[in-house]
Amino acid sequence: MNEYVVEMKGIVKNFGQVQAVKHGEFTLKKGEIHSLIGENGAGKSTMMKLLYGMYPIDEGEIIVKGEPMGTITPKIAIEHGVGMVHQEFMLVNELTVLENIILGFEPKKGLTIDFDKARKEVKKYIEQYHMDVQLDKKVSQISVGEAQRVEIIKTLMRGADIIILDEPTVGLDPIQIIEIRNLVKELGKRHTVIFSSHILSEVQAICDKILIISKGKLTALGTPLELERQLRSAGEIVLTTDAEAEKARALLSALPHITQVEPAESAADGAVTVHLKTDCEDMHAVSRSIFFAFAKENQALLELSVRKASLEDVFLELTESGQTEETEADVS
Repeated sequence: MNEYVVEMKGIVKNFGQVQAVKHGEFTLKKGEIHSLIGENGAGKSTMMKLLYGMYPIDEGEIIVKGEPMGTITPKIAIEHGVGMVHQEFMLVNELTVLENIILGFEPKKGLTIDFDKARKEVKKYIEQYHMDVQLDKKVSQISVGEAQRVEIIKTLMRGADIIILDEPTVGLDPIQIIEIRNLVKELGKRHTVIFSSHILSEVQAICDKILIISKGKLTALGTPLELERQLRSAGEIVLTTDAEAEKARALLSALPHITQVEPAESAADGAVTVHLKTDCEDMHAVSRSIFFAFAKENQALLELSVRKASLEDVFLELTESGQTEETEADVS
């Protein structure tokens, strides 16, 4: 049995002379929350729309639950359990929330719509995911956050077990962002979720796997921890000392796990500030070794602060350096 519910292999998509996706690849296991991140125009939204069948691929292959898709359309995607919540909501303002949710999939009672049955089915999802949704309000009367929840219920009602969310927190206030973030975590307990975001702290808090796309190409794929370990430096230390600049540099350069010592900055009062980078994840151990090295030479440390590498550092290093090494094989 294939362990992947989604495989996108060698995907190429051109819009005229612009190549939006260049040999894009990723795999997705059942039950994963997987994020696509990249700068604006990187190709992350295009990759998701290709999976949902909104655009035809020019080259490559899409496999869903072990089945090669060939030509894929939104209708075919829905039939295979793939649903998508777009940045631009697909809701009719003058219909009620309930009418929007069942639109095109209305349960029938004879020749009429069975609204009682529809309401019961929708309420199951509202209760299961603890969503605040008012079914009898018109869409024109609800908030952006509530509209986002309505779109997610629509997707669930159509039987999606692979849910694509394109920038789900755009336009939301801080409270609504927290609510959607918690909802995505809940969805991930029962479904497979793919979402794009440019808020890196949000991605780090939610995702099992992260795919970084830059200029239409896969740059890196892994868990947040695996991506952090790809950094040339695990963190940064800034210290201030009364030692002379060259003395401080010499002491620091001789220590293990120090990968870079930047030129020292001297202040008017004679204090010297040094920025350095380390490849050791145990920042406290590195800090202790610095302290003892300076104490041994009778040099005072006036201040020392540490900053562990973050997903933002990974993103900046991999995209700005132009690194295109594919790491998918290392993080199956």
